[in-house]
Amino acid sequence: LPTEAVALGGRLAGILGDMMNHVAAPPFTLAHGDARHENLLFDPTDESVPPYVVDWQFVARGRGMMDVAYYLTQSGPTEVAAAHESELVARYHDELCRSGVQEYSLEDCWHDYRRFAYYALVYPVITAGVSDPDNAEQRAGITIILERAVAALLRLDAAEFM
Repeated sequence: LPTEAVALGGRLAGILGDMMNHVAAPPFTLAHGDARHENLLFDPTDESVPPYVVDWQFVARGRGMMDVAYYLTQSGPTEVAAAHESELVARYHDELCRSGVQEYSLEDCWHDYRRFAYYALVYPVITAGVSDPDNAEQRAGITIILERAVAALLRLDAAEFM
């Protein structure tokens, strides 16, 4: 990992409490808590059917942008997230506003996306810590997720949240 990414990861523990408090602050939505591609089931015969969302063990009331950041920064290729994240965050913000969320600007939404991209680093770090070191396939999967998360941190200038 790049040296600056290791430094960001090392400093995450010191601000984790503040990050968790921010996740739990309004505007409230129903947050899945484990928003990754393995938890979305798509209908391969009809793209108009919304995906089914499974694995609701971490559901909570909080800022839905946490789910958005976690999904976009770790579930697909880095270049896809980088190319589409600003448009997708804007669309998410539009939907929040259409659903009645007030006093939450697009600028605040984007700020939360960047902040929660940093917070979402917790997921691959925890996964790496509890994984089987002898399982090469598992290690490879964790490495990919960690590389995506780090690329997002650097791209989004997450150091601002120190």
